[in-house]
Amino acid sequence: MQNPTNQAVNFGPYLLKRGGRTLAKSLSFCLPYGSYLEVLGANGAGKTSLLRALAGLGGEAKDAHEYGASTFYFSHQPGFRPELTVMAQLTLSLQMLGVPAQQEALQQRLKALGLHSLQFAQIRTLSHGQGKRLALLIMMLSQRSLWLIDEPLNALDSQASALFEDALKQH
Repeated sequence: MQNPTNQAVNFGPYLLKRGGRTLAKSLSFCLPYGSYLEVLGANGAGKTSLLRALAGLGGEAKDAHEYGASTFYFSHQPGFRPELTVMAQLTLSLQMLGVPAQQEALQQRLKALGLHSLQFAQIRTLSHGQGKRLALLIMMLSQRSLWLIDEPLNALDSQASALFEDALKQH
């Protein structure tokens, strides 16, 4: 996590609810600069609800954390438009994030993630793993200081998993 002040990031307190059920009444924690936190738990335990609350997409934050706009939420369901091509989705996603999209640089990044040959393919034709690679690329290019990542390795092969791990270390 890049943090211009090199200080810890404080989160919470959060009131987390899902389906009318209270998951946590007053959840707070502090994450030191340059570190990561892995949330583990059984299916249905509230991991995605927690990440969505931290990203400002769910739950009820009593005190929002200071990085709001510099947060990237990597969802296990990226919400891509199925009719767009890979390049069009990449360009659109970066535009929505306010990140300049230079076509030559994007071509190189697509190649590095094994998506270059698919740049003109519609999103609907991608495998789940290819879609995750595209989401990973968008996250890497997002210029966001805080990454909230939900199930990042699901559907990724060993090469893409290694790319993810490298990206996380660099970030």
